[in-house]
Amino acid sequence: MHHTQRSQKGDNLRPARCFYWCQMVKAYQFEVPGPPVPQPRASASVMLPKIETLGQAMSGSPRQFWHWLKKNSRAGKPYVPATHPIHVYKQAVQLVAGRYMPPAARDSRQAWELAIVFVFPRKQKLPPHRTLYTMSKNDLDNLEKGVMDGLVSAGVIRDDGYIGRKMSEKWYAGHGENAKTVIQLVPLNNRGEPSVEVSQPLLAFDFEESDDF
Repeated sequence: MHHTQRSQKGDNLRPARCFYWCQMVKAYQFEVPGPPVPQPRASASVMLPKIETLGQAMSGSPRQFWHWLKKNSRAGKPYVPATHPIHVYKQAVQLVAGRYMPPAARDSRQAWELAIVFVFPRKQKLPPHRTLYTMSKNDLDNLEKGVMDGLVSAGVIRDDGYIGRKMSEKWYAGHGENAKTVIQLVPLNNRGEPSVEVSQPLLAFDFEESDDF
């Protein structure tokens, strides 16, 4: 049974152990500088047989060798090369999220609404305002994956499954604007409603308040 404390404004009782947590729950918005990086497709590794048996197999015909190699080789774990920029991007998300969200806000049971705006470097022939980014590469699913992995690594959310609602957009930067990733996290209750009032929703605010549109 939870210990309770009495509210100063009335006789309503509330759990004492969640009082401090309730004061810390709020919406968070932060920027990760630099071009967004999508999660790449993992490369498949191949584990070869032992070198001792390889020489014996090569003594036969080429056809026999390839048949033996196919039979005795097995697939290894998929991996992303260590030099890929996605690793630096995830570390940047982890660093910025850990800086803006205090430890008391990192509750593993909290559901969140995640909104992301990906801003890519501007091309010279584009208009001065933000232009919608629509290309066959850099799809939103892979872009979101890098951000969510960074949030999980930072301890902000326990797993991707705690994202109850997700929205994202991708743009080319406007004139004088730098490439970046803007992230907003809003806590949700069990009815899917924001637990706090958000004065500036990320996606609607960026679009409506811009003088270029």
